[in-house]
Amino acid sequence: MKFLRNIVLVLALPLCSIAQVHTNETSFGFETSIPLLDKLSADFEADMKFTHPFFLLKSHSQEIGFGYSASKSIKIGAAYSLTHRLYDQGFFPRHKMSVNLRYRYRYKYIRFDYRNKSEMSRNSYTNDAGDLLFDFVNRNRIKVSYRRKKLWWEPNITLETFHPLVNTSIYALSEIRYSAAVSFKILKTLKFDVGYTYKQTLKSSVPKTVSGLSFIVIKDF
Repeated sequence: MKFLRNIVLVLALPLCSIAQVHTNETSFGFETSIPLLDKLSADFEADMKFTHPFFLLKSHSQEIGFGYSASKSIKIGAAYSLTHRLYDQGFFPRHKMSVNLRYRYRYKYIRFDYRNKSEMSRNSYTNDAGDLLFDFVNRNRIKVSYRRKKLWWEPNITLETFHPLVNTSIYALSEIRYSAAVSFKILKTLKFDVGYTYKQTLKSSVPKTVSGLSFIVIKDF
């Protein structure tokens, strides 16, 4: 029954909320992957996010990890990331360690990308004693995209759910994100994304929406 309840919540929440908190963001990122062995790679990502209308720096983060390609469709990874986010008192770091499993499948021009990611994180910004503890979250993301070799743009839709792993009922649902975006490949190493994300935290009756532009430099070795 809890599983069915979660499915109903995922499908119904976007239709139930009228009031929203909206922000506009622009991000600049860099991604690279360096092969180490036959199926093992070292991955690095970095980005900076700005909010409008004043182009205020919201956060900057770096992530380093390792990935193992178990097969053509399955990849297993582990990573550590450090994010500095702006609060009223200034920037505070958040440390995060994660393990993930990715499965990719392609049918003609449709690409399916599933990722399960378990995270352990701690934020140095605290409001109460509970913030001093580590957060343990499991995230499920399903992304469907339309890709053709001759097209320089790629539309995609994403659904992601968040499930706390400590002091909750079995696989409870805490947050849902719906996203729609279009990726434009400007150059071989430069990608430009335009997207919209709807975020609903179950503890809050007011959802958050984000319109975003991102510029990503990709360098593969």
